[in-house]
Amino acid sequence: MRTSLLSAAAAIVTIGLAPSGAVSAQEAPANPVPQTQTAQAPAQTQSAQGDPIDRATFIRQMDAEFARLDLDSSGFVVPEEIIESQRRSARTEALRQNQIVFGQLDANADGVLTPTEKRAAGI
Repeated sequence: MRTSLLSAAAAIVTIGLAPSGAVSAQEAPANPVPQTQTAQAPAQTQSAQGDPIDRATFIRQMDAEFARLDLDSSGFVVPEEIIESQRRSARTEALRQNQIVFGQLDANADGVLTPTEKRAAGI
């Protein structure tokens, strides 16, 4: 069973990156903090709406984010996967914004931008 992203993050802080530069959730040590310290995740954090969430929910969200970044499902996240994920997110956002702008320009909402609509928009 894959350990949580929170544990993987603790492993990175404690032991650094894996030799290949990859981050592996499976390599997280059982106790990544020296015995003289106590590792504690925040008991509560906030959701995107500002509502508090519990630790279990936070860990599930971090595990889901790790899985989303692990494009090849190898159990590792390498820089190339992060870059590709960011490219996909940027492309998705650009397409969303383009649809909004097109919708604003397409006055009669017929899916076609005519010269009249273009002139009316000042383009």
